[in-house]
Amino acid sequence: MKNNKKLKLYSVIAVVFIFGFYYMAAKVLPQYTVNYMTRATRVGEVDYKQSTLIGAKSLCKADSVDVCKVTVALADENGLGVPDKVVKLLGVSGVKALATTSDKLGMISYEVTSRVEGQFEVSAEVDGKIIEKKVVLTFRN
Repeated sequence: MKNNKKLKLYSVIAVVFIFGFYYMAAKVLPQYTVNYMTRATRVGEVDYKQSTLIGAKSLCKADSVDVCKVTVALADENGLGVPDKVVKLLGVSGVKALATTSDKLGMISYEVTSRVEGQFEVSAEVDGKIIEKKVVLTFRN
């Protein structure tokens, strides 16, 4: 008899828990998700401290064939990507842009080649201002 009462109590607790979980998943969470997504859609101006350069491949042969890859990630003060910006790489020659402007996530990629051996500190310029973070590309034979 004692075990039967425990089983009924556990069954009631399980039903309450399942109902509560269903209510949260179906009614409460979607409201917050929609609210958050609609507030996060406005993108501000480029923040030159938040934006960065990424060297996906930063060690290459100095033969004008091997390609170093650099991606510039433009972000606003909230960390959101800034689209449709023209970016210029500085500090190295032999640059081939893979796009004309930053994409909807604020990214733009480049391929860089060189015949000259050495290390080159590469920076990026957007709207006449230079992004603070830099990347170093190394070319060797």
